[in-house]
Amino acid sequence: MKMKITFIALSLFYCFFAYAQYVPPFTHCATSANTFGSYTEIDHPAVNNNSTISLWVQKVRVDDNGTIVNNPHYVGVKYNPITDRWIIYNEDPGYNIPENSCYIIKVAYPSDPNSWVHKAQVGVLLSGTTNTSVINHPSVNDNASARCMWTRFQDIDEIPNNNPCELWYSYGSPGEWYISTLPVQSMPTDCSFNVLSNPSDFAIYEHESTFSNIDSQVTAIDNYAYWTILDHVLLNNDPNALLFVTHRREPSTTFIYRSFSVFYNSVTGFWELHIELENYVSGFSFPINNFFDVFIYDSSLTVDEIAQNEEVKIFPNPSNSIVNINSKSVISDVIIYNMLGQEVQHIVDNNTNELQIDVSHFSIGTYFAKIVMGGKLETVKLVVNN
Repeated sequence: MKMKITFIALSLFYCFFAYAQYVPPFTHCATSANTFGSYTEIDHPAVNNNSTISLWVQKVRVDDNGTIVNNPHYVGVKYNPITDRWIIYNEDPGYNIPENSCYIIKVAYPSDPNSWVHKAQVGVLLSGTTNTSVINHPSVNDNASARCMWTRFQDIDEIPNNNPCELWYSYGSPGEWYISTLPVQSMPTDCSFNVLSNPSDFAIYEHESTFSNIDSQVTAIDNYAYWTILDHVLLNNDPNALLFVTHRREPSTTFIYRSFSVFYNSVTGFWELHIELENYVSGFSFPINNFFDVFIYDSSLTVDEIAQNEEVKIFPNPSNSIVNINSKSVISDVIIYNMLGQEVQHIVDNNTNELQIDVSHFSIGTYFAKIVMGGKLETVKLVVNN
């Protein structure tokens, strides 16, 4: 009996420990107080005094007040052992971090099996190349459907990497993921990247830039804007969304040697992916028919991926037949979307606290149920299995 109680206590401890280690993404903005030339220092209790964690950074094109702040340079992350703080820095030290520029930050702990540091060394360069580094990790090897976030990282070797880099997959046997600079450049030896594959707290969808979703506006210096509209149910009309975008170069697409940022357009209600330019480039436009992996943070997908909240319960989940939805408030509408943000079912005028949905005709995969109840809106992850 004592052994059983000890086992339960240890189980609860490990569950609590895993949960306690989870840090939701957050936004850092550079100010006059935390910015020093080419870098800005992050002050956050979850990351301070901890050099073992990994960070990912997504640039945002506006500051907290909606004013455009342009930083067309590649950024990375680095731990400062003197101040015990993480910093975001411009890879080109000749350019300062713009004051009021903002950055979305994702944190992972060493215990995350899908997080690792990739170092470009001679032994991991693709045979016959100097610009392509082979990413060798069990979560992505021979897995064309893997989706990765990555950020430049300076470790103790202090190897800068101001070259444009992109991620791509080789459909050989075995299939491998690579990170490359331009063919005319060499990958700096020992430069490092933080890589995170298929993060469980993000909804991931593939965006393709087409003639119908790209646009541009040239106004004044620092405001050159070339973008593609990101149209997804988890992003639209949500200025507080947290997202990361990675360009995934397919064999038929081009290398985009520019820096990206995300921007919420309060007029249209859409998020946009921007290419930032330092100077006007005649004839430039956002490249079409390119693929981007968009990672959208969704609190319903955190540590316990199908956790229930106090307001609404959905069960069984996963399911391959009938799913029950119970709420403390009257459920008026339920809209179910697939991972591409496409509506697959819409139930209206339910007006009860309980609802059953038959998902037996759904394809196996992950869905999102937007539940409108008592004037509130909850988004819940729904998994359909076999």
